[in-house]
Amino acid sequence: GEQHQPRLGMLRRVLHCVPRVPARVPARVLVGHRGVGTTATTTSRTLPVRTGSNDGGVGREAGLLRRQVAWSKVLRDADPEGTLALFEQDGHLFSPRNLSTAASRVAKGGGRRFGKDPRVARLADECASRIGDFDSRAMTSTAWSFAKAAVRAPHLFEAIATEARPRLGEFDSQDLANTVWAFATAHVPATKFFEAIAVEAQPRLGEFNSQALANTVWAFATAGVPATEFFQAIATEAQPRLGEFTSRALANVAWAFATARAPATELF
Repeated sequence: GEQHQPRLGMLRRVLHCVPRVPARVPARVLVGHRGVGTTATTTSRTLPVRTGSNDGGVGREAGLLRRQVAWSKVLRDADPEGTLALFEQDGHLFSPRNLSTAASRVAKGGGRRFGKDPRVARLADECASRIGDFDSRAMTSTAWSFAKAAVRAPHLFEAIATEARPRLGEFDSQDLANTVWAFATAHVPATKFFEAIAVEAQPRLGEFNSQALANTVWAFATAGVPATEFFQAIATEAQPRLGEFTSRALANVAWAFATARAPATELF
């Protein structure tokens, strides 16, 4: 929270705030998780958070910002159970970054074990309702996380597609590849969204690394989205760079072109 001191100091001077009163936000970080519905070994810590003493909305906003920064630090170390416990307690106040980080922690730490946990469903609902506040990286990370955890959340993916489509220029090559991978993995039909991504990605294929190219073509083939011109552009980009591909990436590319029945004699 020290990096926010200059901003809070400015707010105090503008609003003539009196010195701030220390407050504390409890945050439990659970370790040694043994699965949903079981007892976990816990450690608790309390993070110091200072809130502005001014009664105005700006003071409350500054206090909330400090709490969100504190939650970010907690979430970086929390396991899935601890993440979901914190979300249940304070998730309605999470920032978009807090929400996407929470989803990522559940996916990376618990995977499919938490796919049917009702708290994860509530996390999906909260993300969907706030998706307009997410930046491109947060949208991509959220889609990836829910796909990785095998959470059925079609409303969330629909919200991401709707929000992301007019903003695809904000996505870098890795975001574009990870997004189509997430939608294909989650088996969410989104043909128009995929077509828009193909239009955005095709002139930028030189920015894609070998894994991103492989993931993208795999996703289009898995989703069954016809994109002959896009596949041809990927083949042209990949051909002189085949030495960069891992054996698994090459296998995925071959499978994708065969599944999509896309001609690519220069690759094969």
